[in-house]
Amino acid sequence: MVGELQGKNKKESIIMVDDNIIEDDQVKANLIADFFESKILNLTLNIPPICKLQREELKMQHLTISELESSLKHIKTKMSSGSDGIPMWLVKFYTQKRPLVVLEIFNEILDKGFPEIWKTARVPPISKKGDLSKVENYRPVSNLSSLSKLFERCILHRLMSLPNYS
Repeated sequence: MVGELQGKNKKESIIMVDDNIIEDDQVKANLIADFFESKILNLTLNIPPICKLQREELKMQHLTISELESSLKHIKTKMSSGSDGIPMWLVKFYTQKRPLVVLEIFNEILDKGFPEIWKTARVPPISKKGDLSKVENYRPVSNLSSLSKLFERCILHRLMSLPNYS
């Protein structure tokens, strides 16, 4: 959208099925979505089962300001925003100005659970090498909420600081 406002032309993608050009954008989107879904289903079939833990077993101590600040240093501001449309630079700027507000949100998540809205990703098809008229030459990239990326970074730093983490 920003590119369109700046006068940049959007490149039209051509998708072909059985030597027929697909003109309808909704049909193109459905073909790509079906292809991505089949790839993910195939991947999940190869994941070994894990034991289910009770919520009490997963209870984590609240995050601290120092953990939030440390995680913030490792966040790249050029990351794409997710379905919420909030750019990472804005999350970083706000968190630096009001860290206690963000910390309160994150600790509430640790107490009550990960928000459903943060489990939603914007998944644009990114072209790979080869014939771009073939659906197989696209890969999915999940753009998650910027706040959820920061939260996940905090949890990652916490896990990496554990003595048995390798």
